[in-house]
Amino acid sequence: MFDSQTLGFLENALVFTLSLGLMIAFHELGHFLVAKWCDVRVLTFSVGMGKKIFVRKWGETEYALSAIPFGGYVQMDGESPEDEGSGDGRDFPSKSLLARTAIVLAGPFFNLILAFFIYVGINATLGVVSTPDIGVSAVNDGSPAAVAGVMPGDVIVRVDGREVATPSDVGVAVRKAAEGEAVALELLRGDEPLTVQVIPAFNEEYGTRLIGIGTEPLYLPVVGPVKKGGPAEAAGLIDGDRITAMNGVPVSTWREVIVAVSEVSDPAITLGWDRSGVAMEGVLTAERNTMAPTGANGEKPLDLGIAPHLNRQDVGFGTAVVAGGQDTWLAGRVLLDGIGQIFRSSEAREGVAGPIGIAQYIADSYAYGFSVLLELLALISV
Repeated sequence: MFDSQTLGFLENALVFTLSLGLMIAFHELGHFLVAKWCDVRVLTFSVGMGKKIFVRKWGETEYALSAIPFGGYVQMDGESPEDEGSGDGRDFPSKSLLARTAIVLAGPFFNLILAFFIYVGINATLGVVSTPDIGVSAVNDGSPAAVAGVMPGDVIVRVDGREVATPSDVGVAVRKAAEGEAVALELLRGDEPLTVQVIPAFNEEYGTRLIGIGTEPLYLPVVGPVKKGGPAEAAGLIDGDRITAMNGVPVSTWREVIVAVSEVSDPAITLGWDRSGVAMEGVLTAERNTMAPTGANGEKPLDLGIAPHLNRQDVGFGTAVVAGGQDTWLAGRVLLDGIGQIFRSSEAREGVAGPIGIAQYIADSYAYGFSVLLELLALISV
C-alpha cells in the first residue's frame, strides 16, 4: 500500500513524536507529582494532547489519555489567568512562593531525572564506555600552542593538573586560567611524556581566550553503529569491522577515515576493511551529511553512514548508577559550554537546530540504532 520511502517517513515521524512525547510527558509528570506533594488541587493530568480518548477520575483528578501522543499537560486549580481558583488554600495562587517555584522547577528537574535513568539503563545493559585518549587533531599556525611546540598527534593527559576526559575539558581548563598566565599541558608524544607551557590568547571570532588547537577523542578505525539504509550498510559493513584503507591509502585512526572522506571529490570511495582476520574490499557511494555545517565550497560534507566503535565494559548496577550520574553531569557541562559558544561565535549560532533540525537529528540517530537514539534523547532532556 505504501512504498518504502513513505513507510520510512511515517516511521521517522512516529519515532520523533513518541520521543519528544516521552520527554514532555515526563516533564509534566514532575509538575504533577510536586503539585500533589504541595497539596495543590490538580484537575487534569493528560498524557498526550488534543481530544481525550480515555478518561478515568480518581479522587479529585481526571486522568486522561489524549489522541495526539505528543507530550501532555497538567491543569491545576487557579493556574490560568482566567481561572481565579477556589480560594480554599489548595489552589495554585494560594500557595507560597516557595511551593509555586518548586512546582514550576519540577518539570525541568524531572527531565534531568529522565536523562539519568536513560544513561543508567544504557550503562547497565550495554556497559560503561571506556574513556578514550584525547588527542590534538590540529594546531593553528602562529597560535600559542604552535609557539609552545604542541604538535598534531600529541595526546593530552592533563591541563593544569586536571585530568582530561573529553575535548571540552581542555577548553574549560584554558578559560579557567587567569589572564596572561600560562596553562601547563601534560602530553604524550608517542611514548614520551612532556609538559609545555601555553599562554592563551584572546580570539576575536570566538570571543574568548584560546590556545589554537583542535581536540578529539582518539578512536581506532573500528566500525560501530551502521546507519540503516546508508552507504556502509549497502556495502556490507557491520559493527566490529576494522577499516584498513581508504582509496588504497592505509589508515590507523578514526580521524584518518574522516579526513580521507572530507578530501575526496568523487563520492565513490574504495574501502578496505578487516573482518576477523579476513581482508575485504568494496566501493561505497558516500552521501551528503545534511546535518553537518556547510563547507567552504558551499556543500555539505560526505558521510559513509558509520560511527566509531565504543569500547564498553560490563559493570554491576551500582557502578552503572554512578556512571549514569557522571554522564548526566558531563552532558550538562558540554551543553553549557556549547551555549557559551553560541553567544561568543556566529559560526556556533549557525549550527543551532530548530524543531525541523531536531526531528532530523532524531531520525538520523534512530537510523544508527535504538541505543544511539536513547543517548540523543538523554542529551535533549538535559
